[in-house]
Amino acid sequence: MNQFQINNYKHGYSISTELMSSIDEGCLIEIARQRLATIDTKYVYHNISHTESVVHIVQDMSECLELTLFQRQCLTLAAWFHDVGFIEGAEDHEFRGALLLTELLYSQKAPLEMILAVSKAIMSTRLATPPISFLGELLTDADTYHLSDSNYPDYANLLKSELEQTSSEHVSTNEWTQRNITFFETHQYYSSYAKEYFEAGKMKNLGFLKSLHID
Repeated sequence: MNQFQINNYKHGYSISTELMSSIDEGCLIEIARQRLATIDTKYVYHNISHTESVVHIVQDMSECLELTLFQRQCLTLAAWFHDVGFIEGAEDHEFRGALLLTELLYSQKAPLEMILAVSKAIMSTRLATPPISFLGELLTDADTYHLSDSNYPDYANLLKSELEQTSSEHVSTNEWTQRNITFFETHQYYSSYAKEYFEAGKMKNLGFLKSLHID
């Protein structure tokens, strides 16, 4: 058993396959897709493309960590719904996404353990707050995967454009670079998976940002 598997074992869940099979995951994902498609086009970063990327990452995590079927289902659903709340804007979007998924799962008579697991995972993605569950650590790390990506400058430009289109702020290139540096230096990855696979890329991007900054 490798270290990833040991960490997963410590946070394991036990729930009947029969209860899980009663959940129409495909229907829930389609609802998320439909909702995400209605997000204002001013959100050029927080849109369905970002969500699909996060879903892909948590699926990779699930394979590597050999998560249980229950954990995989919860993590996948949480990933699909974590930014659905952007339909009504950025503020408190995590709460709205968690609430919608909770209501949908309740209507499908999902077990309480699942409802709590997805809610904690989604709420863990709030900025400047530590994750409140194991699955929350994974989703939070997947949500900030872009910090480690070789295409980070493109993501940063999208985030800057999104900020300026959805607020009255107009940020200079140098100020934006400094904000990014500050975010990098205060950000941390929580899961063993992200520390293994994302941290090096993140530090490389931080070095790149520092090379651009002019005091």
